[in-house]
Amino acid sequence: MSAALNIVAGDTVSYSGVVILPAGTWSAACVAALDDETFDLDVALTLVGPSEASGKFDWAIVLSAPASRTASWNSVGGAKKSAVARIRFTEDSPTPVVTTSAPFTVAIAGAPPA
Repeated sequence: MSAALNIVAGDTVSYSGVVILPAGTWSAACVAALDDETFDLDVALTLVGPSEASGKFDWAIVLSAPASRTASWNSVGGAKKSAVARIRFTEDSPTPVVTTSAPFTVAIAGAPPA
């Protein structure tokens, strides 16, 4: 697995970066899973422009979740949870192209005591 996102339950989440995708109109979804629980992260993609890679384009990507949603991700007894996530990219064409990212870890720490 690649890098991990570290999240504190009850905090606003916002991570950004750049992904390289083929030409097309793309959307994305991200779900982190741990045992029987799932944690949804919102995904926003914005076309930046042509990439240095031939036939590819750079897209700005933002993974986010509001504090009101992450509050329910509180771990039992404040112990850190490590969920596994993937981003599913879907291209909107008559024959849609779907590609999934490599798995990454979403480490969720319990909210500090009030």
